[in-house]
Amino acid sequence: MNGTGTYAKASPLNVSINYAHAISPPWPNGTPGLSANYTCVRGGGDPATVCTGQTFTYDPACSRLPASRATNISFACQLTVGPEVADGPVTICVQATDSAVPDNPSNSNQLLRTNGQPVDASDANISAPGCGWVILDRTAPALTAGAPTTAKVGQLVSLTAAGTDAGSGLSNQWTWKFGDNTADGSGVTATHTFTQAGTFQVKLLSADTAGNVSEATRTIVVSAATTGTPGTRGTPGAPGTPGTPGIPAQRHRRSRRPEPAAPSSYRRRPHRSCSRRAAAHRSSAEAPVCWVSWHPRRAWRSHSPPTCPAPPTSR
Repeated sequence: MNGTGTYAKASPLNVSINYAHAISPPWPNGTPGLSANYTCVRGGGDPATVCTGQTFTYDPACSRLPASRATNISFACQLTVGPEVADGPVTICVQATDSAVPDNPSNSNQLLRTNGQPVDASDANISAPGCGWVILDRTAPALTAGAPTTAKVGQLVSLTAAGTDAGSGLSNQWTWKFGDNTADGSGVTATHTFTQAGTFQVKLLSADTAGNVSEATRTIVVSAATTGTPGTRGTPGAPGTPGTPGIPAQRHRRSRRPEPAAPSSYRRRPHRSCSRRAAAHRSSAEAPVCWVSWHPRRAWRSHSPPTCPAPPTSR
């Protein structure tokens, strides 16, 4: 452990113990491949003082020596944190022993105590505690998948993700599984179109920064697309009120020009010619009489008496 608070999602916790000594390697503890490291694991409290005055327990899992018994080595191990330790700060302190033993002048075998019993790691030099801590977060976030419960085939469905986490916080990485054997979607918002009818379980997956994975589901019932329903025919309107009779339109007539009065020396005749027959029964001494016919709708063509042809000579 590096002495800083980082998040860990579950037990066992990965621990690295760095041993450094100017002269002596770690205590061999009499068992091949093992050394003597003592650990104290405590949850909560101040990491700087939580293991002060506590009993350190020999931990063989964290005392396994590497191949070389050098004076500068690292031990890699895992420490199990039981359910009695609540989520939150967890402190791990370690004490290590070297290979030095007290001098026994009364015995040539320096691995025996003065009472004749074999020496152990408690007889060697024990280091001061080295501590590190993590924030234990074993609780997955709570997620909510926002989506409609019904849709039509071919309709674009909008999806919205939301979540809360009281521990390490959300990772803000979102994955959508639509349940119809299509590719996954991603993002806090997504859209999807179902191509066939049926009931589909849409899943939203995410995790917190400690690595605890959580999911939320939403059931969407997809029905076949339908055409629009014809609209209802409207109610006929009420008959209108009859209007006031209008004044008959006057037919336009061309204005008639006033008929000029016939000259006194003229008489009406149905033909527009001089009557020779009449002139023949009159004396040649009489003034010729000429009749000019006229139409009542037409103006006179001449206002002077026409010249009649001479009457025929009697034979």
